[in-house]
Amino acid sequence: MRALSLITALLAPLVLLACDTGQAPVIEESKQSKKPTELKQSPKDEMSAEELAEARKKAGFVSPEEQMAEAKAAYEKEEKAFVKGRLDAYRKMIKELREALDAVEKGAAKWAQAKDPDAAYAKFEAKYAKDNEAFMKSYRELTEKESRGGQVQVELGEFITAWENFNGDLGGTISENEKFEPTLEEMRTALTAIEEQLDAIEQDDSIEPDSPSEEE
Repeated sequence: MRALSLITALLAPLVLLACDTGQAPVIEESKQSKKPTELKQSPKDEMSAEELAEARKKAGFVSPEEQMAEAKAAYEKEEKAFVKGRLDAYRKMIKELREALDAVEKGAAKWAQAKDPDAAYAKFEAKYAKDNEAFMKSYRELTEKESRGGQVQVELGEFITAWENFNGDLGGTISENEKFEPTLEEMRTALTAIEEQLDAIEQDDSIEPDSPSEEE
Protein backbone atom coordinates (compact mmCIF):
# COMPACT_ATOMS: atom_id res chain seq x y z
CA MET A 1 0.00 0.00 0.00
CA ARG A 2 2.88 2.38 0.75
CA ALA A 3 4.36 1.87 -2.72
CA LEU A 4 0.99 2.60 -4.32
CA SER A 5 0.57 5.72 -2.24
CA LEU A 6 4.06 6.92 -3.20
CA ILE A 7 3.34 6.49 -6.93
CA THR A 8 0.02 8.30 -6.54
CA ALA A 9 1.78 11.16 -4.78
CA LEU A 10 4.36 11.50 -7.55
CA LEU A 11 1.76 11.45 -10.35
CA ALA A 12 -0.61 13.88 -8.69
CA PRO A 13 1.21 17.09 -9.80
CA LEU A 14 1.25 15.88 -13.40
CA VAL A 15 -2.45 15.12 -13.33
CA LEU A 16 -3.18 18.53 -11.90
CA LEU A 17 -1.00 20.23 -14.52
CA ALA A 18 -2.78 18.38 -17.31
CA CYS A 19 -6.10 19.40 -15.86
CA ASP A 20 -5.06 23.04 -15.66
CA THR A 21 -3.78 23.27 -19.26
CA GLY A 22 -6.23 20.84 -20.83
CA GLN A 23 -3.32 19.07 -22.57
CA ALA A 24 -1.40 15.91 -21.97
CA PRO A 25 2.04 16.43 -20.39
CA VAL A 26 4.82 16.87 -22.96
CA ILE A 27 8.36 15.73 -22.40
CA GLU A 28 10.77 18.03 -24.32
CA GLU A 29 13.69 16.56 -26.28
CA SER A 30 17.14 17.71 -25.46
CA LYS A 31 18.03 20.82 -27.47
CA GLN A 32 21.60 19.62 -27.75
CA SER A 33 20.86 16.59 -29.97
CA LYS A 34 20.47 17.08 -33.77
CA LYS A 35 19.53 14.82 -36.60
CA PRO A 36 22.31 13.86 -39.04
CA THR A 37 20.55 15.82 -41.80
CA GLU A 38 20.66 18.94 -39.65
CA LEU A 39 24.40 18.82 -39.23
CA LYS A 40 26.09 21.31 -41.58
CA GLN A 41 29.70 21.69 -42.54
CA SER A 42 31.39 24.48 -40.79
CA PRO A 43 32.39 27.34 -43.10
CA LYS A 44 36.01 26.83 -42.16
CA ASP A 45 35.78 23.20 -43.39
CA GLU A 46 34.31 24.07 -46.82
CA MET A 47 36.63 23.63 -49.87
CA SER A 48 36.95 25.97 -52.81
CA ALA A 49 36.46 24.67 -56.33
CA GLU A 50 40.24 24.66 -56.84
CA GLU A 51 40.85 22.79 -53.58
CA LEU A 52 38.14 20.27 -54.41
CA ALA A 53 39.66 19.68 -57.86
CA GLU A 54 43.11 19.21 -56.32
CA ALA A 55 41.74 16.78 -53.72
CA ARG A 56 40.03 14.74 -56.42
CA LYS A 57 43.20 14.70 -58.47
CA LYS A 58 45.25 13.42 -55.51
CA ALA A 59 42.61 10.74 -54.94
CA GLY A 60 43.03 9.58 -58.53
CA PHE A 61 39.73 10.97 -59.81
CA VAL A 62 39.75 11.77 -63.55
CA SER A 63 36.92 13.86 -64.98
CA PRO A 64 35.19 12.88 -68.25
CA GLU A 65 36.69 15.99 -69.86
CA GLU A 66 40.21 14.94 -68.84
CA GLN A 67 39.60 11.40 -70.09
CA MET A 68 38.43 12.79 -73.43
CA ALA A 69 41.46 15.08 -73.72
CA GLU A 70 43.86 12.24 -72.90
CA ALA A 71 42.21 9.93 -75.44
CA LYS A 72 42.33 12.64 -78.11
CA ALA A 73 46.02 13.34 -77.44
CA ALA A 74 46.85 9.63 -77.59
CA TYR A 75 44.92 9.25 -80.85
CA GLU A 76 46.62 12.23 -82.49
CA LYS A 77 50.08 11.01 -81.45
CA GLU A 78 49.31 7.59 -82.93
CA GLU A 79 48.19 9.17 -86.20
CA LYS A 80 51.28 11.36 -86.35
CA ALA A 81 53.37 8.22 -85.96
CA PHE A 82 51.48 6.74 -88.90
CA VAL A 83 52.29 9.80 -91.04
CA LYS A 84 55.91 9.91 -89.89
CA GLY A 85 56.41 6.36 -91.08
CA ARG A 86 55.20 7.41 -94.55
CA LEU A 87 56.61 10.91 -94.98
CA ASP A 88 58.16 10.23 -98.37
CA ALA A 89 54.82 9.02 -99.74
CA TYR A 90 52.97 12.03 -98.34
CA ARG A 91 55.50 14.47 -99.78
CA LYS A 92 55.33 12.74 -103.15
CA MET A 93 51.57 13.12 -103.09
CA ILE A 94 51.80 16.86 -102.33
CA LYS A 95 54.29 17.26 -105.17
CA GLU A 96 51.90 15.56 -107.60
CA LEU A 97 49.06 17.84 -106.53
CA ARG A 98 51.20 20.92 -107.12
CA GLU A 99 52.12 19.62 -110.57
CA ALA A 100 48.43 19.09 -111.35
CA LEU A 101 47.65 22.71 -110.43
CA ASP A 102 50.57 23.95 -112.52
CA ALA A 103 49.37 21.92 -115.50
CA VAL A 104 45.88 23.39 -115.28
CA GLU A 105 47.16 26.95 -114.93
CA LYS A 106 49.50 26.57 -117.91
CA GLY A 107 46.90 24.78 -120.02
CA ALA A 108 44.13 27.27 -119.30
CA ALA A 109 46.02 30.09 -121.01
CA LYS A 110 46.41 27.95 -124.16
CA TRP A 111 42.81 26.78 -124.23
CA ALA A 112 41.54 30.34 -124.21
CA GLN A 113 43.71 31.24 -127.22
CA ALA A 114 42.78 28.17 -129.24
CA LYS A 115 40.39 28.37 -132.18
CA ASP A 116 38.07 26.04 -130.27
CA PRO A 117 38.73 26.46 -126.51
CA ASP A 118 36.43 23.63 -125.51
CA ALA A 119 38.06 21.19 -127.93
CA ALA A 120 41.50 22.20 -126.67
CA TYR A 121 40.39 21.58 -123.09
CA ALA A 122 38.82 18.21 -124.01
CA LYS A 123 42.14 17.04 -125.39
CA PHE A 124 43.89 18.05 -122.13
CA GLU A 125 41.15 16.58 -119.97
CA ALA A 126 41.41 13.10 -121.51
CA LYS A 127 44.91 12.57 -120.06
CA TYR A 128 44.30 14.73 -116.95
CA ALA A 129 41.34 12.58 -115.87
CA LYS A 130 43.37 9.37 -116.14
CA ASP A 131 46.20 10.87 -114.12
CA ASN A 132 43.76 12.02 -111.45
CA GLU A 133 42.16 8.59 -111.27
CA ALA A 134 45.55 6.99 -110.68
CA PHE A 135 46.36 9.63 -108.07
CA MET A 136 43.13 9.06 -106.14
CA LYS A 137 43.79 5.32 -106.05
CA SER A 138 47.24 5.92 -104.51
CA TYR A 139 45.81 8.51 -102.14
CA ARG A 140 43.18 6.14 -100.77
CA GLU A 141 45.72 3.36 -100.37
CA LEU A 142 48.15 5.62 -98.50
CA THR A 143 45.49 6.99 -96.14
CA GLU A 144 43.71 3.65 -95.78
CA LYS A 145 40.56 5.01 -97.41
CA GLU A 146 40.99 8.41 -95.75
CA SER A 147 40.80 6.91 -92.25
CA ARG A 148 44.39 7.54 -91.11
CA GLY A 149 46.55 10.61 -90.60
CA GLY A 150 44.75 12.57 -87.89
CA GLN A 151 44.87 16.32 -88.40
CA VAL A 152 47.00 15.90 -91.52
CA GLN A 153 44.17 13.88 -93.06
CA VAL A 154 41.60 16.46 -91.98
CA GLU A 155 43.34 19.18 -93.97
CA LEU A 156 44.32 16.87 -96.80
CA GLY A 157 40.73 15.61 -97.10
CA GLU A 158 39.44 19.19 -97.27
CA PHE A 159 41.95 19.95 -100.01
CA ILE A 160 40.98 16.88 -102.06
CA THR A 161 37.30 17.88 -101.89
CA ALA A 162 38.13 21.43 -103.03
CA TRP A 163 40.40 20.09 -105.78
CA GLU A 164 37.73 17.76 -107.14
CA ASN A 165 35.23 20.64 -107.20
CA PHE A 166 37.83 22.80 -108.94
CA ASN A 167 38.40 20.14 -111.59
CA GLY A 168 34.67 19.89 -112.15
CA ASP A 169 34.52 23.60 -113.00
CA LEU A 170 37.30 23.50 -115.60
CA GLY A 171 36.60 24.35 -119.21
CA GLY A 172 38.04 26.00 -122.30
CA THR A 173 37.52 29.55 -121.02
CA ILE A 174 38.17 28.96 -117.32
CA SER A 175 41.09 31.41 -117.33
CA GLU A 176 38.62 34.23 -117.97
CA ASN A 177 36.83 33.52 -114.69
CA GLU A 178 37.87 36.10 -112.10
CA LYS A 179 37.98 33.42 -109.39
CA PHE A 180 40.36 31.15 -111.29
CA GLU A 181 43.70 32.63 -110.21
CA PRO A 182 42.64 33.36 -106.58
CA THR A 183 41.41 29.77 -106.24
CA LEU A 184 44.72 28.40 -107.49
CA GLU A 185 46.55 30.57 -104.95
CA GLU A 186 44.31 29.40 -102.09
CA MET A 187 44.87 25.77 -102.99
CA ARG A 188 48.64 26.20 -103.13
CA THR A 189 48.54 27.88 -99.72
CA ALA A 190 46.58 24.91 -98.36
CA LEU A 191 49.24 22.53 -99.66
CA THR A 192 51.94 24.61 -97.98
CA ALA A 193 50.09 24.31 -94.65
CA ILE A 194 50.01 20.52 -95.02
CA GLU A 195 53.73 20.46 -95.84
CA GLU A 196 54.41 22.46 -92.67
CA GLN A 197 52.55 19.82 -90.67
CA LEU A 198 54.70 17.12 -92.25
CA ASP A 199 57.86 19.05 -91.35
CA ALA A 200 56.70 19.49 -87.75
CA ILE A 201 55.98 15.76 -87.41
CA GLU A 202 59.39 14.90 -88.85
CA GLN A 203 61.15 17.20 -86.37
CA ASP A 204 59.21 15.96 -83.32
CA ASP A 205 61.56 13.53 -81.59
CA SER A 206 58.82 12.35 -79.23
CA ILE A 207 57.07 10.64 -82.14
CA GLU A 208 58.32 7.24 -83.18
CA PRO A 209 57.56 6.45 -86.84
CA ASP A 210 55.02 3.72 -87.42
CA SER A 211 56.43 2.39 -90.67
CA PRO A 212 54.26 0.22 -92.94
CA SER A 213 54.74 -3.50 -92.76
CA GLU A 214 56.22 -5.43 -95.66
CA GLU A 215 52.74 -6.65 -96.58
CA GLU A 216 51.67 -3.05 -97.13
